[in-house]
Amino acid sequence: MLAALPNCALAQTASAPAQPVLGLLGPGSLESILLKYHGSGQCGRELNEVGDRAKAYLGRQARRSGKVAMVLDIDEPSLSTWPEIRAHNFEFIADGPCDDLRHGPCGWSSWALMAQDAATRPTLELNRQARRQGVAVFFITGRHEIERKATERNLRTAGYSDWTELTMEPTR
Repeated sequence: MLAALPNCALAQTASAPAQPVLGLLGPGSLESILLKYHGSGQCGRELNEVGDRAKAYLGRQARRSGKVAMVLDIDEPSLSTWPEIRAHNFEFIADGPCDDLRHGPCGWSSWALMAQDAATRPTLELNRQARRQGVAVFFITGRHEIERKATERNLRTAGYSDWTELTMEPTR
């Protein structure tokens, strides 16, 4: 079984009006749409709704005979990287220190090594239900092996524990 919760940014872009993405900073820009979507609480409401459906589905599947497993991605939906996304105005910055996020830039690897991402509540609840029902939980991520210890620490600190396996990208 594959249970997935949406990334708020991706969910909103799917329903946003078609428009060029690069270089938009005006009131109708993708960035402003995402800020409004996240800030209005709509993102959280939709995550809760999808989380409730996923928990119901998981409950039905866990009662079936045989082995049941769940695969969760780490960055949005399991851990929220919204502070990093917002601080960089929705740009990906690969390298650089994270001395002061407010004054960026902060490279992605440095961010991941800080291990400070908060859990996304609906996904954490789904994970806890899975563990109570004996469902194997697998994490996947685009993070690299060099970030494994920090990622595992971040998952545990955020409330995720006792997963079956964490699959990461090889270090470049």
